[in-house]
Amino acid sequence: LSLLYKGSVHGFCSGDLLDRCYNQGPTLTVIYGEHRIIGAYAEKSYQERKAASIILFALQETKISQWELGLCTPERLFCHDNVKYNSTTNFQIELRNRKVIMGSKTTEDLGLVQNCTISIQDCEVFRCEDLLDERKIKGVTELRKSLLSALRTYEPYGSLVPQIRILLLGPVGAGKSSFFNSVRSVFQGHVTHQALVGTNRTGISKKYRTYFIRDGKDG
Repeated sequence: LSLLYKGSVHGFCSGDLLDRCYNQGPTLTVIYGEHRIIGAYAEKSYQERKAASIILFALQETKISQWELGLCTPERLFCHDNVKYNSTTNFQIELRNRKVIMGSKTTEDLGLVQNCTISIQDCEVFRCEDLLDERKIKGVTELRKSLLSALRTYEPYGSLVPQIRILLLGPVGAGKSSFFNSVRSVFQGHVTHQALVGTNRTGISKKYRTYFIRDGKDG
């Protein structure tokens, strides 16, 4: 999950939420109420004035219930441009007023106490990243092993070059040291920080330095 919007940070405005969440792929909206957590999962990207299939869920103690709201435009779901609640909507998030309005049927299907209005303490929207299935994970693992094997067994042509030398060139603060440490960590099998790394905008490396990468298995 990647956070796109957080009410307490970006402000409780439906327009700001939608600007951040349009065309982001499947999203998960989480509403933190006073006594419960509810939310809405959109299977496809929110697009302006286009309906998307919404699944509602509610978390109470250790139980999660869900209910299919069906097709709903993001403007109506988040009450954008003061779209008024109506009985056919059954569910609406009013960020400006910091409340969620639900119809009695929605409340009943989610297994909630008959309270059709929930005050919003905070609201978050996450982009749902694609999950790698077992087949893809196996393929990625095999590819990684193949690439590492090719690098570990590589030798320069003939005996003219005793070792490979790579020049890493870039502006100060571009991340050259971080890149080197990442590559070295892969070959060592654990995280290493040989090249100094800092958060200063002016960077750390200002001189030409040589570092060696050796394979952790055979040195």
